[in-house]
Amino acid sequence: MKEFLRDSEKWFKSNHSEDSWNSVSTPFSVWPSIFDKKSWNTQPELKLKRLDMWKFFVNWLKDNSIKNLIDIGTASGQFPLLCLNSGIEAYGIDPKYDMLYSNKEDWNQLNININDYLYLGSVESFINTKKNINIECVSLLNYLHGDDWNNRDIKFIQSVIDFDIEYLITSNSKNPQCQELLSNNFEKILTYEQISDYENHFIFRRRV
Repeated sequence: MKEFLRDSEKWFKSNHSEDSWNSVSTPFSVWPSIFDKKSWNTQPELKLKRLDMWKFFVNWLKDNSIKNLIDIGTASGQFPLLCLNSGIEAYGIDPKYDMLYSNKEDWNQLNININDYLYLGSVESFINTKKNINIECVSLLNYLHGDDWNNRDIKFIQSVIDFDIEYLITSNSKNPQCQELLSNNFEKILTYEQISDYENHFIFRRRV
């Protein structure tokens, strides 16, 4: 797993000009610590879209004995950290260095080495790393339903299929071809509802 992530990071650094990340990062000043319930409660919409959703999926992963996960677009790695704190081996990749390592205090509080679990990378580096991985679940949160994917969503889903990954946690693509690829290869087994239906997130399980 770590060999795959290191290779993905190398690809990302070597092909940085090819990377296209079509989202604007939320300023980190509005992301409270995962332990700061009071601050999260002052931002109920953000809490619903982030902390509540992370905990919802962590609980499902734990209840269903999912052993490992890669979170793409992990920002400061709070979702993988919650997974790790629940006994799930979890890794995060993100193209923005200033976001990726900006929350070391949470990691230090749990005595987990952030450098062991967070790596520079992107959807493209995940797609283009030519090595099989033994991973049960991949998550891509708050991205796939956005605009300007330019068929990268199809390549991403195809890479998940090619890697023989059993579970996918993500929102739904706007691309009809990607939707068809998803429905032909996966079934929705759980929904996390957000404020807008198009932002809803799902757990997809590979069809037998």
